[in-house]
Amino acid sequence: MPSAPEASRASSATALAQGAAGVLLANASGAVLTLVSQVILARWLGVAAYGLYVYALAWVALLGLVALRGTDTATLRFVAAYAGQGLTGSITCFIAFARRRTLASSIVVAALVAVAAACLGERLAAGGSLAFSLAAGLLLPNTALQLSTSQLVALGRPVLSQVLQGIARPLLLLALLAAWRSFVTQPLAASQALIANALACLAVLAFAASRAQEAVTGVPTDKREVAVARASVDRAQWRAVSSAMLGMALGQALIAQADVLLLGTLAGTAAAGVYAAGARLASLVTFGIVSVNSVLAPRIADLHARQCPEELQASVTHAARLTLAWSVCAVALLLLLARPLLTLFGPEFVTAAPLLLLLGTAQLVLAASGSVGLLLSMTGHQRDALVVVAGGAALTVVLNLALIPRFGAWGAATATLVATAARSIALTLLVRRRLGIRPSALGW
Repeated sequence: MPSAPEASRASSATALAQGAAGVLLANASGAVLTLVSQVILARWLGVAAYGLYVYALAWVALLGLVALRGTDTATLRFVAAYAGQGLTGSITCFIAFARRRTLASSIVVAALVAVAAACLGERLAAGGSLAFSLAAGLLLPNTALQLSTSQLVALGRPVLSQVLQGIARPLLLLALLAAWRSFVTQPLAASQALIANALACLAVLAFAASRAQEAVTGVPTDKREVAVARASVDRAQWRAVSSAMLGMALGQALIAQADVLLLGTLAGTAAAGVYAAGARLASLVTFGIVSVNSVLAPRIADLHARQCPEELQASVTHAARLTLAWSVCAVALLLLLARPLLTLFGPEFVTAAPLLLLLGTAQLVLAASGSVGLLLSMTGHQRDALVVVAGGAALTVVLNLALIPRFGAWGAATATLVATAARSIALTLLVRRRLGIRPSALGW
């Protein structure tokens, strides 16, 4: 008969697997729905309007990282840790802090975007000034929604978070645009699509915020408890952690985009387009990593705050094994179906098929190393992780600059693989040194 600790670890592993499976299903459904919605939007808008719409949304996504200032990731750490300790007053204080911080920076960034759109009106494409002004307005509800869904994940509702972002929002967007088309015969404009996107975002935000508040108030919190928490919390620590999380988010964004951006600059947009198709297929492997991490992140923060090293090691090991198993299967499937899948983009994209061997291997390296960056971020070692991520971003850029002029797309893929391996090894060593935890599925 298993002992109590063994039974607890087995139950934890089952809960982790079930939670990750639910998030993976929601992620996969959302990815399919997003792809379908983008195809429909492209047909309804036309090439020029769709290009302007996507371009404006890309800036919203990038500037949204700046506006959030790392509070979304910091929420996973602090709210989950406070929830595990029953400190509901501290949860209330942190959420209020995160909302004020995000709202203030979102207003500033949105105002700057609106001013820039007005000043550059004549230089932008037709309708570009209006589109970017609307995108500035979309920035506020978009960041608020990101913060609310992070609260849901931290409070143990990752599936609901993914359903709202990946399924409910695109469905509402399509419904609004379909209703518009049924009453108006003129072709859709990018500005109208952005307005519909903002309305869908606001609707989902209202629901997500209410569910997050409902989860927080599941345990009664009186005014005295909130007042005590407000007087005792360390806001300087909140700000420092959030700033480090912002640096990591920007570094990860640079790492993810450097190969495509530099390939387009050094080898031409055609080469970048073909490479990007292969990279997009390879990114499907990360579904497993993202799904497991969304369940694992609040658990790490909770177990570390309650000082449960054995249970934390068991959870990390189970998560790493789940991630690696998914990644191996996904990479094998991609390699088998590389040519048929790339043909969907167009016959000229099939030349990216051999690149999937290197890009897929890079994803396997990430999976084999485990959730090393997450472990450091959720346990107070975010500055160490930031140094490694910044170094990884610099290495990625240097390798791409060195290899692309000589080897083209193969150079970009090689740079991605080498930089990924170096970053994973460095983070693994840091986790072993700082936490004494073996993060890899292979026992490293």
